[in-house]
Amino acid sequence: MQMITKTSPKSLSGKEMTEFKNPISKLPHFKKNYRDKDTTTTVRAIRVEDIPPVVRMAYSIWTKEYQIGNENLTHTKVKDNIYSVLGRSNPIILVAEQNEMVIGFVWGYDLYKDKYPQLNNHLTNGKYKHVGYINEIAVDPNFRGLGIAGKLLDCYEQVSKRKGVDDLVLDTINPIALRLYKREHYIPIIDPISKQKLFDKVKMGNFLFLHKKMD
Repeated sequence: MQMITKTSPKSLSGKEMTEFKNPISKLPHFKKNYRDKDTTTTVRAIRVEDIPPVVRMAYSIWTKEYQIGNENLTHTKVKDNIYSVLGRSNPIILVAEQNEMVIGFVWGYDLYKDKYPQLNNHLTNGKYKHVGYINEIAVDPNFRGLGIAGKLLDCYEQVSKRKGVDDLVLDTINPIALRLYKREHYIPIIDPISKQKLFDKVKMGNFLFLHKKMD
């Protein structure tokens, strides 16, 4: 994959700039610097000018690493996906940045009933009042193995706590991602009735649902 480079806001049309500007301006303000041995990574709220590199990165990762089910994916559909997140309840979109380059992202929103019917019992069991959902997290392959995903996850949790989220849910089929989530204390969701782990069975395979209580 080519290195992700900084993209000017001019990569978006005037209509698109207006389309993204208002909902993005309403996202929770967040910025945190991580100082590592060799470099500094900043995790912050997404800006309008971040949309083009995020779209390119997501498109490349989804089409190359998750080929099944993405045969008809386009850059426009990825952009529409981001815009749909902004229309959800309590959206959060963060990016990781090094040297003014976007190298990773994470986004999500409140988990709502019937998004995944198999999770309805988890949502309505009375243990949690506010359940958040991490929809996507990804890092440019050129920057993997540096702890970027962990930083994104950490910051997403911090923002979620500020918004009153008391439980975070995500799903994965990726064994590398699963190791990260387990290390960060995410555990499988067990259905209270069947006592079995819950999966999202889709064309790409069985995605395991995990969650973490926000203390």
